[in-house]
Amino acid sequence: ARCTVVRLPAHPLARPDGQRALMHAARPLSPGGAVGRRRPRCALRRAASVSLFGGGKQSKDLQLRVQTLEAEAAAREEARATLVTEHAELTAKVAKLDAESKRRLKRLEEAEREVFKLEKLVEEKDAKF
Repeated sequence: ARCTVVRLPAHPLARPDGQRALMHAARPLSPGGAVGRRRPRCALRRAASVSLFGGGKQSKDLQLRVQTLEAEAAAREEARATLVTEHAELTAKVAKLDAESKRRLKRLEEAEREVFKLEKLVEEKDAKF
């Protein structure tokens, strides 16, 4: 393919000789046979996509089915959102109970240590007498 040289008109910010630089066009003079042609689309695919809800009993059945599926999807999404919030609440509650049980366990261990110390003191006093 041949490229053409195009001379552009003068521009205020042009070179001192008053002309802009010559540019080579990147495209050929004529598009040729294969350039710019598109294959025709399959008529069946185009017709199927255009007339999905075109008319007739079958199309109304399809519309009803789509509406039913959309309603089911919305109900499932709502149920999922409810379960997610319940899960978050229960997780927080379990964490709170876990922290509380750890505090109780610490108190019990401290009480056991105190009892052990007191028993030791009692044994030492009994041993002295």
